[in-house]
Amino acid sequence: MTHLARAGLLETQCLAVAEFVTLRSLLPDVLARLSSSGSAGALQALWQQLIGGPIAQNSRPLSLSEGVLRVEVASVAWRATLQAEEPALKARLNAALRSPSIERLEFEVRSHAP
Repeated sequence: MTHLARAGLLETQCLAVAEFVTLRSLLPDVLARLSSSGSAGALQALWQQLIGGPIAQNSRPLSLSEGVLRVEVASVAWRATLQAEEPALKARLNAALRSPSIERLEFEVRSHAP
């Protein structure tokens, strides 16, 4: 393979990677727009992507209405933990939403069936 052919192949690979990164970077905007409309699935996807880890494993957003994001948590201990982290969680979510649409988070302990 000639030097020019290798350079062309490398350029094509770089463009493909650049396009992938660009498309991937659109995901938060798409999820944010859907989340702003209150879509439960979009809220959960955004929560998983932005919050993730043990927090996302022990909580899930229920609804977003009038600036209040309701979040279900696994236990009283998780509610206390997330209440303490509310400013950081709210800031992270609002940054992804591109507008401060979440004014506060409300945490509800998951009710267990008898």
